[in-house]
Amino acid sequence: MSKKYSFPANDPNGPDVTTFHTYGAIWSPNMVQFYVDNPANIFFVRTTDDVPAGFSWDFNHPFFLLLNLAVGGTGSWPGPPDSTTPSPAVMLVDYVRVYTASSVAAPTMTAPPISVTAGQSASSTITLNSAAGSGRVYLSCSTNAPKAACAISSADPLNQFTVDFSSASSATANVSVSTTANTSAKMNSAVGLAGLEIGLFGLALFWRSENRSRWLVIAVLTCLCAVPSCGGSGTPSSMGGSTTSNGTPASGYSVTVNAYTVSNAGNAPDAVLNIPLTVN
Repeated sequence: MSKKYSFPANDPNGPDVTTFHTYGAIWSPNMVQFYVDNPANIFFVRTTDDVPAGFSWDFNHPFFLLLNLAVGGTGSWPGPPDSTTPSPAVMLVDYVRVYTASSVAAPTMTAPPISVTAGQSASSTITLNSAAGSGRVYLSCSTNAPKAACAISSADPLNQFTVDFSSASSATANVSVSTTANTSAKMNSAVGLAGLEIGLFGLALFWRSENRSRWLVIAVLTCLCAVPSCGGSGTPSSMGGSTTSNGTPASGYSVTVNAYTVSNAGNAPDAVLNIPLTVN
């Protein structure tokens, strides 16, 4: 995960890396924001939800800083040195500073309930309010509905899992829920007919067998087991199908939305919103 940054042609600190610039990151356990020259000039944001499947988020524990002048090599960035590579190359560092984020008040969150039919998706709009200038807030969601999933999407151009209070006091995000349909378990009519044929075959053998009582028992049991309606104890749903709860059962659940500010220490979310979820 990376992003290229281009210096503006009118950058007062110079249009390239040969002049002094300030490079920084606003780090919190669930979100990292990268900037150049000004903390307000954020150009790249990544959260725990941006990690590809099979990988883990590694920015939620203590780190040390490493300053390195990369010369490069075959297959690596910025590539092997050539005739244009300065030798010796020099990296000048004026200072390295680490700040502790000031405490940021948790945002308030509201959202209307969600109603959805099993097998379909539905959404709700979250309205958030916080102090202007308090920075970004990372959002995550979960649901206790079986075989269902939720997802967050915002209008933040740098990351869909964050909302930005850098200059505004309100923001919105969308939480969507997808469910799994409850399918019908149907007995194939061909299976029923096959059972009937087996029963008739047994009856035919019964008439030709000397030990008729044994074949009669086999024929009757075959008919009862393979074709429930033969014995009179079956129901129409045995042949026509019945709905089973192998998807998201119809019931009442909830969707939980967690909000994490830039001052979050990683122990618990700063704000929690529980949205009622009804699955029909």
